[in-house]
Amino acid sequence: MNNFTLQYPNYYILFCILLGALYAFGLYFRDKKFNDQKNWLPYLLGVFRFLAVTALSFLLLVPMLKSIFEEIKNPIIIIVKDQSGSISKEEMIQVNLDLDNLNNKLSDKFQIDEYNFSNELYQEVPDSFNNKSTNLEKVFINIDELYINQNVGAIILATDGIFNEGKNPLYLNNNVSAPLYTIALGDTIRRKDIVLKQVLNNKIVFLGDKFSVQIDINAQNCSGENTNLRISQIMDNGNSANSQSIPLRIDNNDFFTTKEIILEANQSGVNRFVVEIVPVRGEASNLNNRKDIFIEVLDARQKILLLANAPHPDISAFKHIIESNKNYEVTTSFIDNNDPLNGNFDLIVLHNLPSNKNNLSEILRRPNLKNASRFFILGSQTNQKEFNQLQSVINLEGNSVSLNEIQAIIDDGFNLFNLSDEIKQELPIYPPVLSPFGKYQLSPNATNLLNQKIGKVETDYPLLSFNDQEGVKTGVFAAEGIWKWRLFNYLQDENYDLISTLLNKSLQYLTLKEDKRKFRVSTTQNIFKENENIILTAELYNDSYEKINESEVNVVITDSKNKDYNFVFSKRNDYYYLDAGNFPSGLYKFKANVDQNGKKLEFEGKFSVENIQLEAYDLTARHGLLKTMSEKFGGQLIDIKNIDSIQQLIEENNQIKPVIYASSRTNKWMDNKWIFFLIFSLLGAEWFLRRYFGSY
Repeated sequence: MNNFTLQYPNYYILFCILLGALYAFGLYFRDKKFNDQKNWLPYLLGVFRFLAVTALSFLLLVPMLKSIFEEIKNPIIIIVKDQSGSISKEEMIQVNLDLDNLNNKLSDKFQIDEYNFSNELYQEVPDSFNNKSTNLEKVFINIDELYINQNVGAIILATDGIFNEGKNPLYLNNNVSAPLYTIALGDTIRRKDIVLKQVLNNKIVFLGDKFSVQIDINAQNCSGENTNLRISQIMDNGNSANSQSIPLRIDNNDFFTTKEIILEANQSGVNRFVVEIVPVRGEASNLNNRKDIFIEVLDARQKILLLANAPHPDISAFKHIIESNKNYEVTTSFIDNNDPLNGNFDLIVLHNLPSNKNNLSEILRRPNLKNASRFFILGSQTNQKEFNQLQSVINLEGNSVSLNEIQAIIDDGFNLFNLSDEIKQELPIYPPVLSPFGKYQLSPNATNLLNQKIGKVETDYPLLSFNDQEGVKTGVFAAEGIWKWRLFNYLQDENYDLISTLLNKSLQYLTLKEDKRKFRVSTTQNIFKENENIILTAELYNDSYEKINESEVNVVITDSKNKDYNFVFSKRNDYYYLDAGNFPSGLYKFKANVDQNGKKLEFEGKFSVENIQLEAYDLTARHGLLKTMSEKFGGQLIDIKNIDSIQQLIEENNQIKPVIYASSRTNKWMDNKWIFFLIFSLLGAEWFLRRYFGSY
């Protein structure tokens, strides 16, 4: 259907006709040039000019042609098939054949769209890594998103009704208002089976901590049976260790219990544990008797060396404050003990060092100490000259033997970390500590937290300051007597929280290391599930620590059986990206390498893949759920033997019918090329006749 419209009132067409007539009349009927020619010539030329001028003026009115099109769309029948592990292959093969036959019968009158699902909705059959769980919620959410405002006639869902991820589909609001026909798969008979229903545990714990594992156990038709619950740690070599066992007595046919086991995190990294129940005779399945859990154990403890020139009350105060934080591990030593100071340390607290008797330079140059952060505590035994040479925080000119009693003043310009209002208000009233007499000068790049108040005079002499030079963080507390502050804190508040917070924040800043490696690789997480893709990202830096990605980055992922998987990273903007796909459950390590300016850089790491056994936990089909769902959405439950009956149900449903969609399209007349050629032909014919009969 076509409709003609104008941008102006329709009577403007009369003006176009009048303009064409006046133009033709004035040009041919008042002009005597053609009087000696044939009588019909002026009339013919006038008609040509009349039509051309009328057409051109008519186009100035912007005439539009509106066309209406009608399209008939058949109803859409959506067929969704459960491909999760709870469906037997034999049953799925038969269902596929029956649904293919149904598809052929309905395809003449309906549009048939087929999908498969497990944890997601797929157009193709999901691979083995993606059929470890069932999520009915996502089926309906995805259908809503794909078919909103479309003519969906019916949804055919072939499943056993078992779901172990997502919300209960009964409580979903289905925006696609179409009848739901469910095909009942699976077996509703409750068989003899013991199931590890659920294992609850922390995903991350700290080294040395004890943590709880809560295990839910369900047993059906196993009354009178005895078994054992076991949990073991699997070491890197595949052997089990640290096993614990709890006997279980099943006293009824519908048995449920919860057991709690306490484990200790004694090995850093990703720890693998196996929880299992010893099978009993006649069980329907042993797959749901075992579960692997992965727990990431973080060794977040910072190793701190408290090195003193001689015994002092400050040593005990510092030791108690450091040990109150479980993330710190402190080693106390005196410099004249000939202690080899083995081991790597993140921070060295130096009390009254360097001293006149003990030189510190050689100790700080040791390989295990030279990169550690440093915290100097000044006192009467400090060697001022050597102290100035070993750090770049403050410079002291004076006599370190003489001491001043000083109090602390907060420097308002400090911004390395935040202090509470309580510390800012109370610290200035704390008792004096003893600071070496002299002139103090803060280094240009240093940051000051506390200033010295000598008597009633507030000075700009630094008391507690920090600096970061060439990657080594250094702090200086220019006084001894912190033990007084700690005791005063307890007298005031009956706790040591204020002073502990102040020093712990200082230690936390000093022990926080910035990653200066030029090549780094990281995983999006340390523990993946079987159906999750392994994603790795890499960063490469030049000598100016600018991100680059010009070179090719390779990585080798190795499983617990020493089988290698080789990959090459792709380049994304200024970093590298790798989607390595799915991996079976187990522990994996990777080694990435890149050639940067002729130098080979490497990075090693680990990750684990957690087994998904959700489909083995529940083997009893939920046909009651399917029946309720079908009734809620205006359909009905269909037995697997009666799949052919769905054709009749759909064809007899008067609500399932084609829909006529009307669409309109508006075009300007001047966009049609034939109009141009028409006007060109009229003017061309006029010109030719005038030329031929000698007018030009």
